[in-house]
Amino acid sequence: MKILLTGASGSLGKELEIEFARRNIVCVLVSSQRHDDPKYTKCDLSDLKQVKSLKLLIEKEEITCLINNAALYSDLNVSNIEVDNIVDILNVNLLAPIILSKYLYDYLSNKKERGKIVNINSIAGKSPNYNESVYSASKHGLAGFGASLSINQKVSGVEVVDLFIGGMQSNITVKRPNFSTLMDPRKVAVFIANLIELDAGFTPSSIDLRNNSRV
Repeated sequence: MKILLTGASGSLGKELEIEFARRNIVCVLVSSQRHDDPKYTKCDLSDLKQVKSLKLLIEKEEITCLINNAALYSDLNVSNIEVDNIVDILNVNLLAPIILSKYLYDYLSNKKERGKIVNINSIAGKSPNYNESVYSASKHGLAGFGASLSINQKVSGVEVVDLFIGGMQSNITVKRPNFSTLMDPRKVAVFIANLIELDAGFTPSSIDLRNNSRV
C-alpha cells in the first residue's frame, strides 16, 4: 500500500503522517505550504492546473490509496463572502478530490489493481449549519460524489469511504469554548489508519464520527 495524503500540514494530516510512519506505511504528503523535507509535495489545490500535475505523481509513486483530506472552511454568509473565495472553496473541497479520484481510478484500472479512496468529509456535508452555505455545498457535493463512486466498487476494485467528521480539535475550532472536549485528531488518525488497513472483503461506504465527550 502506498498512500497519497492531501492537506498534510493540517491537524489531522500531521497526525495521519505520524500514524502511518508508525505502521511503516509509505505516505506521499501533499501540502499547500512549502517544506524543506522532500517527502512533501507542494500543491495549491485551489489552482486546478497544479492539481492536474499530481496525475504524474500518482503514477510515478504507484499510489494505491488516496486520502482527500485537504479542505477550506468558511462561516461567512453568502452575502459577505467574496466570489474568489467561493471558487477556492469549491476547488479545494470538491473539484480537487474528484480530479484526484479520477486519476487514481484510471491508474488502478490500467494496472488492474485494487485500491482505496477515503474522503474526509464533515457532518456539514449532511446537516448544513448557519452561515456555512458555501462550505456545506462543497461537502454535500463531495458526499454525492463518494456515494455514487462507492456503488461501483465491486466492479472497479476501488473501495470508497466517506468519513463525516464532527467537532475535532484543529486550527478551525481552536477558538471554540468547548475546544478541549472536541475529538482528538490523534485518535481520529488511528481510526482512519485502522480502516485503511482493514481487508475483510467488505467496506463501509459512509461513517459518521461524532464527539461523545461531555462538556
